[in-house]
Amino acid sequence: MRFEGFVTDIVAEVGRAAVAIAPLRIGGGTRLKIVEAMALARPVVATSIGAEGIEVQHGRDLILADAPRDFADAVLRMLAQPAEAAALGLRGRRLVEEAYGWDTSAARLEHLLAELVERR
Repeated sequence: MRFEGFVTDIVAEVGRAAVAIAPLRIGGGTRLKIVEAMALARPVVATSIGAEGIEVQHGRDLILADAPRDFADAVLRMLAQPAEAAALGLRGRRLVEEAYGWDTSAARLEHLLAELVERR
């Protein structure tokens, strides 16, 4: 296990990770680091607050664990079972491609703009 401080290329670092974690207990805003890790097909273990606002399903797209022991156990399971971790990572990537990819995002934006124009 290795902990890094400042890195120049976060994508490369996350891409090399065996598992991405988001053990947030408080917070707000969008959790783009989780979406980024999922886009890189990394298995993600997060708290419910850590994954708040992202359309994910526990066990399908990532692992959600709020209790410290459950969180640690989930991370250890991903490290001990690389095939399960890889499958989770691929399912997470598929979700990102389908729900957060450029085509989907552009279509949502186009729909929103059309609604705004229609209201005027």
